[in-house]
Amino acid sequence: MGWSNGGGVPMQFAADYPQRVQRLILLASISTRGYAAVNAEGVRLQTKEQIENDPRLAMTLQANQRQNRDYFDQAMGFLMFSQSAAKDQTLKVCLV
Repeated sequence: MGWSNGGGVPMQFAADYPQRVQRLILLASISTRGYAAVNAEGVRLQTKEQIENDPRLAMTLQANQRQNRDYFDQAMGFLMFSQSAAKDQTLKVCLV
């Protein structure tokens, strides 16, 4: 089962190991083409290199590589969470 971004993992698993998957339940999952990363002009970025070279997205990639909790704490607080307890627990799971 996969919801939103979490649907990408089971979709990839099902594509890689179809003999091990009988059913797949997705709810408002990401696209089968991956994350919809676009540049400043609205053009969809197709490769990891394009994403790494985009100044707006490079910050997020670097923060992920460095496990920068402060960066994601601010981003999640701005984008998703209104209750700090849920945010703290989610970040602990995501930044292992």
